[in-house]
Amino acid sequence: MADQQHEPPPPPLPSRHAVKIGAIIAGAAILVILLIGLLPKRSQKNMLTKRAEQAAYNDSIPEVTVLKVTRGSLVADLTLPATIQGMHETPIYARSSGYVRTWSADIGQRVRAGQVLAIIDAPDLDQQLVQARAQAAQARSVLEYARADVQRWQVLYRDSVVTKQELDQKQATYEADLATYDAAQAGLTRLQKLVSYDRVVAPFGGVITARNVDEGVLVTAGGGANNANPASLGGATIPTPSSGQVTSAGATSTSPSGDAGSVTSTASQSVAGTATAGAASVGGAGGSLFQIARYDTVRLYIGVPQAYAQGVRAGLDAVVRVREIGGRTFKGRVARTARAYDASTRTLLTEVDVVNSDGALLPGMYATISLKFDRSFAPIVLLAGGLIIRTQGAQAAVVDPDSVVRLKKLDIGQDLGATLEVDSGLADGDMVVMNASDDLRDGQRVRPRLEAPTGAAGGQTPGGRPENPPAATDSSSGKKGSKGGADSVKKKSGANDSTPARTQIPLQSPGHP
Repeated sequence: MADQQHEPPPPPLPSRHAVKIGAIIAGAAILVILLIGLLPKRSQKNMLTKRAEQAAYNDSIPEVTVLKVTRGSLVADLTLPATIQGMHETPIYARSSGYVRTWSADIGQRVRAGQVLAIIDAPDLDQQLVQARAQAAQARSVLEYARADVQRWQVLYRDSVVTKQELDQKQATYEADLATYDAAQAGLTRLQKLVSYDRVVAPFGGVITARNVDEGVLVTAGGGANNANPASLGGATIPTPSSGQVTSAGATSTSPSGDAGSVTSTASQSVAGTATAGAASVGGAGGSLFQIARYDTVRLYIGVPQAYAQGVRAGLDAVVRVREIGGRTFKGRVARTARAYDASTRTLLTEVDVVNSDGALLPGMYATISLKFDRSFAPIVLLAGGLIIRTQGAQAAVVDPDSVVRLKKLDIGQDLGATLEVDSGLADGDMVVMNASDDLRDGQRVRPRLEAPTGAAGGQTPGGRPENPPAATDSSSGKKGSKGGADSVKKKSGANDSTPARTQIPLQSPGHP
């Protein structure tokens, strides 16, 4: 009885309300667990689906590299090739025919003005001179007799011994004999001048650059040496044409008549602008006995393209360089221009003079001339990679703000190799496709990728798509894998190396964010 009295009472049974609350809490916990487990997978599945759709869309639209065109500088820097010439260069011809008795000047020798270079023996000319002197003496005797005769007839006419008609006949005879004497005297003077040409002299001081004669060689007037062998003589280092004709630019200079050793020298310089050089050259020296040049000051001829010719003027500074004389530049100055364009090359013939006091620049050297001048306008500059050559001519693919390609025809002003100056066809700020593929068409939609102006338009396949596109993130990697993929793309884009960064222009498509 005592044990029954101290037994604890049984626990109270839960109420129906408490049971309902417990069931609700348990159901909520189960629902939360299900949501935590299912929603991330569903979100990841939706994200992967969108990425797949975006990748498929991107594969259907090619990606191209574009570059914004800019204008060049107002200061033009132009470099052109040229050939160095002496300020005075002339071939020296024989004026009389005969055999060379002796010569006294060889190649590389400096001579002064009037110095005898060669002496020619012309015995037939000497005999003609003797004959001319005799004819002049005979004409003088006849003239003296006619003068005395007419004087006597004048006295007889005053005494009315002879008629006026007879006096006039004697006067006419005297005047005819006077004309005969003048003709004989002129012939004698001409032969005396020809004989004086037996001594070939230098027309000005300079350096002998070619010698085409030797002792005993037959020379003809204006034709040079008939049997000379310039190569064996060591003097003909300048190739010459076979004929000794003078071009339209040739000039003839003769020493004073009072000099016993006068010489006629013919300098012919034919100046013609060419597509690559635009330089002047010395011609018409075929058959010359010697060639002489003075190059204490040298001159160079260049053909300035029409696009730059407006800035070239007399007095403009120039810099001359010769590759064989490394590390040294020569200051020159534009002396004159032709003030007319060559119709075949559209270039302006320009002469540049350079003081050559130490003789470092020699005639015939190849050199380059650099000019720097201001232009009236700055042209649009396009990299050569943006040029498209098709049957329609020179074109460029321009991407409009809607990411649509528009092919525009170009008018090229100057082709500078790596860059082009465009006169018309492009506007400031145009996005030009670099290294466009052959299948790129007008009106085609593309995905443009902007490239830095200093970067090269590389990394493109012929189809216009990147060679190594970023791989899609593995679905099993989750967020960590997505972060790793972004890091790899960032590394490829050039953020951690020296390659120029490229900016991806966003492309909006219907239904594809």
